[in-house]
Amino acid sequence: MKLRNWLMSAFLIVMLLPVIAFGLFAYVTYEHDKSEALEEYVQVTEKMQQYEGQIMNPKWYRVQSNERYKPLELLLDDSIELTLYRADGYRLFSTNQDDYQQYFLRVPAEELYSKLYQLEKTPRAFKMKQPVFHGDQLIGFYDLHVEREQYVEQVSNTVWQLIAGIILFFVILYVIVWLLVKRKLIQPMRHLMSQMSALANNEPITEWKQASNDEMGILIKHFGDMREDIEAAREEVAREQQDKQFMVASLSHDLKTPLTSIQAYMEALENGSQLTLEEQEDYRAIVKSKVEQMRGMLDDLTLFAALRSSKYPTNLIEVEGEEIFDMLFSGYDALCSKNGVQLKTSIEVQGTYQMDPKQMMRLTDNLVSNALRHTSAGRCVGMAAVSGIEQVPDWLAPFEQQLNDVRRTDAASLIIFNEGTVIPDKILSGLLEPFVQGEQSRPKSMQGFGLGLSITQEIIRRHYGQLHIWSKAPYGTVVMCQFPIHPSKSAMKEGEDT
Repeated sequence: MKLRNWLMSAFLIVMLLPVIAFGLFAYVTYEHDKSEALEEYVQVTEKMQQYEGQIMNPKWYRVQSNERYKPLELLLDDSIELTLYRADGYRLFSTNQDDYQQYFLRVPAEELYSKLYQLEKTPRAFKMKQPVFHGDQLIGFYDLHVEREQYVEQVSNTVWQLIAGIILFFVILYVIVWLLVKRKLIQPMRHLMSQMSALANNEPITEWKQASNDEMGILIKHFGDMREDIEAAREEVAREQQDKQFMVASLSHDLKTPLTSIQAYMEALENGSQLTLEEQEDYRAIVKSKVEQMRGMLDDLTLFAALRSSKYPTNLIEVEGEEIFDMLFSGYDALCSKNGVQLKTSIEVQGTYQMDPKQMMRLTDNLVSNALRHTSAGRCVGMAAVSGIEQVPDWLAPFEQQLNDVRRTDAASLIIFNEGTVIPDKILSGLLEPFVQGEQSRPKSMQGFGLGLSITQEIIRRHYGQLHIWSKAPYGTVVMCQFPIHPSKSAMKEGEDT
């Protein structure tokens, strides 16, 4: 139950409690009065008749001193209140001491003659007013009040019981509300404050185990989500900082070799008297190739940094699947022939896709360049594009099971295959990390700047796709990129997780 509902319920109870108590008091009083009415009426009537003979004695209705009324006053008990009037309305006697100052004051005739012979019942007493005759002559009136002692006592006890019950209920309600506020508000608030302090000081945070669906529970959950986002952002910043440091170190390492070569060849060219013209031309060509190598490294680094930035645009447009892959696969025949490598292609794609043609061309160039770099002359490189779970070409048969395990019906697959050197498992697991190819543990034949696959992965991520790599002896290596027909955020998250 939400904290707001608890507090509103407690407030409603406090507001309604006086009304309920008053209603209960009225009901109990009414029921008691109803149940005791007949018995009480009989008792009062008998008591009035007991005193009626003495009260109607004519001698009490003459003007006389208060001492003369002493016998009458002693006759009456404490529950009786008696007032005597003359026929003309003058008050002669009253057992109510507060009425002494009103002696010999005349009561109006309307009041004197009202409610005669009526046994009137009030909350505190029964009242009876009757005229007194001496023979046929009216000599006065008497007003007799018999207190309802038992009823008044019962009502008084009921009132005190209700007061005690209300006080007890308020105490219990206060304790319940205090415990509720402590459990639902104070404790979660303190825990939330400690979590905030721990987050600000980058200290370990204790999870709140008493999960609830009230306002504080929702607030703590939202704070937990925010904390996870902040911690993920911190980890991302730390990782990016580590990547930058590693990038600088790798850049220094990978640029050092060509720079050293350029320096050596330039010094040799400066002392050209000992070189033939043919040797000088060869040295110049080598220097030029080293410069182009360095330029390629810097271009890769620039593109990788741009792809990692959220400000770098990816212009996704709707393209026909067969047309885009036909364009991507064109132009590699001559390059493969130059390297003495056989090229196999297969395009079985239907439907339209959201792609950035420029980035897709860079992705394909990276994958084919990697495949050619690690494939010796006389061997094969394959390029395939397949929709959904259509049959893959025969030359991919050794990897068919792995491909079918991850292929999706709502995606097109770009597959690059080479019969080159098999990638060891320990390197394959971290192959997508930037600069991994520059590690000293990798064979020289497979070394390079190490950004090609990382750039490829970033391009696939921007297309909401997925990247998979398998390497198996003696067949070679397969790289598969999947691109969904209808890209979505969930597809993007799957691509990032992959």
